[in-house]
Amino acid sequence: MTTRPTLFLTLGLPGSGKTTVARRVEVEEKALRLTKDEWVKALYGLANPPSASDVIEGRLIEIGMRALELPPAEQRRRLDRRQAEEPHTTWRMSDEELAEWAAIISIPTQGELDGSEPADCPPEGFASWEGWRGHRWPPSVP
Repeated sequence: MTTRPTLFLTLGLPGSGKTTVARRVEVEEKALRLTKDEWVKALYGLANPPSASDVIEGRLIEIGMRALELPPAEQRRRLDRRQAEEPHTTWRMSDEELAEWAAIISIPTQGELDGSEPADCPPEGFASWEGWRGHRWPPSVP
């Protein structure tokens, strides 16, 4: 629920396996696959007009970017489906609660994840993140 939307972009020379990889990612990640060549083929058949390539690619990029802006709708859809299909595994969450949680989450930067830039200091009262983590998530219930 707290992950950022992800864009998988495949590039390469013709015949290098881009569509094959994209199809696999589509299934494995439940992703939206937008493949320019398939659109050109569907619209122009055997023709492959150079002028169509950039126009279609631009439109697909717009669609992809719009899809990346829509994770709250997808999040709501998934939560509603889980509530309907497996209510014993979850609880009801309002749109207001989801918005509150989204506002307080701090997603690490790539540099923080790979160690190339320092993470923020631990919360006040804790000398280290490990100390805070042990307090926040104790190893057992008292």
